[in-house]
Amino acid sequence: MRWFVVEVVAVPDWEDLDPEDVDAEGNCIVDGCYLIRAADEAAALTRFHDKVPITCLDDFLITIRRRRPADDLASFYEIA
Repeated sequence: MRWFVVEVVAVPDWEDLDPEDVDAEGNCIVDGCYLIRAADEAAALTRFHDKVPITCLDDFLITIRRRRPADDLASFYEIA
């Protein structure tokens, strides 16, 4: 098992996102970096999608990479 980082960035302005992807204050609820332990990138991405619902995938740029020693883990959401 390895640690992977899934980075999620909203493409449109937050006010243009699907209402299910924002909170009551209009902040995007899925934008950010997620730390996931998995066997490979495909498994990490599957685990991410199982735990973090995204209503409109086309509104987000989603990238996955191996965790780096220099990553600031304090700013990551960990998915168990």
